[in-house]
Amino acid sequence: MSKELFDYDEKIKKQRKIKLLCGIDETGRGPWAGPIVAAAVILEPDIVIQGLNDSKKLNEKTRIAIEKDIKDNALSWGIAEISAQEIDKKGLTYANAQVMINAAKIAAEKINLNLDQIDLFIIDQSPCTSLKPQIMMPKADSTSACVAAASILAKNYRDSIIKEIGINHPEYLFDEHKGYINKVHVEAVKKYGLIDGVHRKSYVVAGYNKPKQINMMDIFDENDEY
Repeated sequence: MSKELFDYDEKIKKQRKIKLLCGIDETGRGPWAGPIVAAAVILEPDIVIQGLNDSKKLNEKTRIAIEKDIKDNALSWGIAEISAQEIDKKGLTYANAQVMINAAKIAAEKINLNLDQIDLFIIDQSPCTSLKPQIMMPKADSTSACVAAASILAKNYRDSIIKEIGINHPEYLFDEHKGYINKVHVEAVKKYGLIDGVHRKSYVVAGYNKPKQINMMDIFDENDEY
């Protein structure tokens, strides 16, 4: 799969006569607990990272191995997170866009550039109109090498945070739900309560009633695990 992803990126660069292509992906819109995380990756031309693919199609061991190759061979990369508290305060729509902007800024600044000096952003089905020019498309992480790379960095980073939360709060069984909403997670919260700084207290969850209503369509998308 790797070569097809890289071929797509090179085709886009040739068609648009550009050099700097930045792929961005986020993870963590749907979960009840933990941050939303985004990664941005600018890959070096003419370097194919073997095994690169959408993070959801790779097991943990493979993702961790490929992460090292991405960081060693990318022109630049950045990872950003926005906490559960900030999501509660400003809303998921804000957090979803801002975390991608923050990740892109980090990647650009590592090579002494501003965002407006990046030729093109490719974003996986998550609106972020501040990043221009852009291509936003579904399944970008299965189409573009730089977005696939971003998806791996974002998932590995968030998984490491959730693993640490699980160590600190073993009674919540985070290894079974990764912060997403399922019966195990709901029952744990009903028994032990919401964890300050970890759970998104603005969320309304079936089986665990909260007075504040939100639009659930803003939370879930077809790529989220829940």
